[in-house]
Amino acid sequence: MSQNNQPQVALDFDLMGPSGEVGAITVAMSLAKNALPYTIERLRACGWLGKNILDLSGVDALSVLVDVFVQRNPDTGREQLRAEIVTGGGSMTFKLKNPIPPSRLDAFAAYVTRGIEAMPIKQPAPVSTTPPISTDASGEDKSNDEIPF
Repeated sequence: MSQNNQPQVALDFDLMGPSGEVGAITVAMSLAKNALPYTIERLRACGWLGKNILDLSGVDALSVLVDVFVQRNPDTGREQLRAEIVTGGGSMTFKLKNPIPPSRLDAFAAYVTRGIEAMPIKQPAPVSTTPPISTDASGEDKSNDEIPF
């Protein structure tokens, strides 16, 4: 649960740079009603195809881009390291505060499942394979831009 008592899910990521692993970071995502579509989009981007938030099998199936950045906390003025799964959607960051008590897990899972079932399953967008525009030394576009009809 977040510090304002909203449900969350957190994923640990191993961060890879050009020369190999550079560290690890936890990405916390809200499961509150308004944030749920964005969180599910991020979980789907990681490879999760489930509906039960208590079973995240497959969430580690795909490699994803994680944006790591420094953000100043407006309350304390201190800078904090933040991370978000990049999907092209909105951006949110959250603090972990209190885990959900085990006695509330089933009700929590049912709540999230209802929200997930109401959403269509969207597969991640394919990576574009469009070739780059060819230019000559003058910088003029030499690619064929004729309409094929």
